[in-house]
Amino acid sequence: MLKEDLKNANTLASQIQTLTKELAKANDEIQRLKPLLQRASQILGLRSDLNKVNVEIQKAGGSTLNDEILKLKSQLETVTQQQQMVQERFLRLIIQGWHFYEGNAYYLSITKKSWDEAEEFCVSHDSHLASVTSEEEQEFLVKATNGVYHWIGLTDKGTEGIWHWVDGTPYNSAKSKGFWNKKQPDNWNHGNGIQEDCVHSMEKWNDMICQAPYPWICKKVLYPTRGFNLFPTLIPSNLPTKE
Repeated sequence: MLKEDLKNANTLASQIQTLTKELAKANDEIQRLKPLLQRASQILGLRSDLNKVNVEIQKAGGSTLNDEILKLKSQLETVTQQQQMVQERFLRLIIQGWHFYEGNAYYLSITKKSWDEAEEFCVSHDSHLASVTSEEEQEFLVKATNGVYHWIGLTDKGTEGIWHWVDGTPYNSAKSKGFWNKKQPDNWNHGNGIQEDCVHSMEKWNDMICQAPYPWICKKVLYPTRGFNLFPTLIPSNLPTKE
């Protein structure tokens, strides 16, 4: 009886530890989504402002003012719907295990596939194997991969030595030089004409034969990080005012 109780206690402790880790991950995602939630609160503020404007317009009267408020109401409904769709999309991605960084979503697999199979998986989820365009993004992925090599979307298949990102992002050889391991890429010949045409990443990049099975990282752009307003203003500058 004592052995059984001890076994149950150990099982319960293990479950608690697992749940604690999952809760920590969820909290991390919530912190990353705070800017989005702050923007959502802006929508509520806009709704309040619009109601105040509506009151003033009703006081002022006039068909032009009424037309303007109807237009504003329509814009508010559109933006509110867009905001709800964005929130629902983010929630679905969180549930599916995606992580967020600088306007992009990343999926890190726990299973292994060849480079081509991994890219097929990403495409089936409206994404591509990840491109890396900055030191900050590389650092984010280094932490996320946690000491395990993962496929990324860099390859020189087609023309040896001409590297390109599978998602179409321009490859900057000078900017990316520091991301490679020492003496990489080396295009090591594995025999039978099999060469290293695909790249996996841990702390640094390394070229590898594309047939080798590794976990992978998918990346999809959620919204551009510059010049983008998720919730545009609803109040036009030429709004009629009460005389």
